[in-house]
Formats: sequence, C-alpha cells, structure tokens
Amino acid sequence: MDTPRFYFTDTFREFRPLLEKYSTKKKRFEKGSMIFSSAKPLDFCLYIDSGLISYSVLHESGAEKTLFYHGVGNLFPTYQSPRQYKICELGRCLTRVEAMVIPQTNLKRLMQINLDFDRNVLDHYVEMFNFMIYDSIHQCYSSAYVRLCNFFSIYLENRSQEKVKGNEILLTQEELARIIGVSRVQIGTILNRLRNQKIIETDRRKVIVKDTALLIEHCTEEAYAD
Repeated sequence: MDTPRFYFTDTFREFRPLLEKYSTKKKRFEKGSMIFSSAKPLDFCLYIDSGLISYSVLHESGAEKTLFYHGVGNLFPTYQSPRQYKICELGRCLTRVEAMVIPQTNLKRLMQINLDFDRNVLDHYVEMFNFMIYDSIHQCYSSAYVRLCNFFSIYLENRSQEKVKGNEILLTQEELARIIGVSRVQIGTILNRLRNQKIIETDRRKVIVKDTALLIEHCTEEAYAD
C-alpha cells in the first residue's frame, strides 16, 4: 500500500529541458521570502532547481495550516485554475530557492501541445488531492499525538522514496504546529512524550527519529508502507 504524499521532489525533472524553453528568466529567492500570496495575482509558476518551498492556507482567525512541501525538480505553484476562491494561500521559502520562472500562459500552452506533460500535471494534482482527503479525515478523528506520529512516518517514507538517507526532520516546533494544526505548546508536549518513550530526540530546529518501529506502533495503518 502506498503512503500519502505531501513532500514532492523530481515530479517534473524529466521535463526540465522543455520547461527551460518556456521560461522567461531565472530567479533567486532568499530563505523566508514569500513566493506568492492570494493577495497578489498569480501569473507564473516556478521550476525549482534548488531549495524547498512550503504551501499553506491561512484561516481568518490567523491560524496557518501547512499542506505541502515542494523541492528540487518540482513545479510550484503548478497550473493555476481560472476559478478563484476566497482562500488565503501562502507560498514560503524554507531555504534559499533558485528557480526558472514560467508564465502561466506558457505553461497552459505546453499542456495543450504535450500530452505527457499534461498527464504529469494531472497526476500531481491527484496525489495532492488524495493527501488532502487523508489529512481532513485525520484532522476530524485522530488525536494530535497520532497526527504527529503519522506525519513523522510519512515524512520519512516520502524522503526515502527520494533516496535521502537519515531520520532527521528539519522542521521547527512552529512549523510542526502549522502542519498538525495545533499550538506550539501542544507540539512541545507531544514531542516531550515521544522523547520519554525513546522514539525521538530533538535538537535545535530538528527532530531525529531514533526508533522507527516503535513510532509506527503509534501510527494509523495508512501512514506507513507495507
């Protein structure tokens, strides 16, 4: 059984030479900078050559929920639908990012003439949609403790699929709180519980999973590969 995916890299790597022909420039974004927000018209996408970007939505209360991470070899944001919704979206650089800028008009043209690329965009959206279904049901019915264990397990599985070794999760408590949808205090309490069980260790701005087998015992079954 496949695990849900929220960490995407190399999804469009095979199309890089083609995308370069449709790009208009290369651009560097510094760590912490905002790629886009729904307050500004979105008329471009990026092919990421280096770095990592998070995609979040913002509630009117000010609470922020991180949904996806996009890294090297990925398009972000991908094709923009002409439909507009009253949702505050944020794209934020977690590291320095270097990328090719591709106008949405060029991307649309490429999708019309290259069916393989068009199918890849569709498959990518299906994967993101599947994760949102998974995430929404667990937001309703699973505890924050289980959701965080699920997240750690899926994160490590997603990264292993990209052939990245090691069990380090390079995210702060604030970033984990945005992902799980709880306060930093709750995240701190859960991390302390996991430390006491010898499942994890924590260091500045990162979590190290020490006992993957024991972590999985606290996860729901779809959060780890068979």
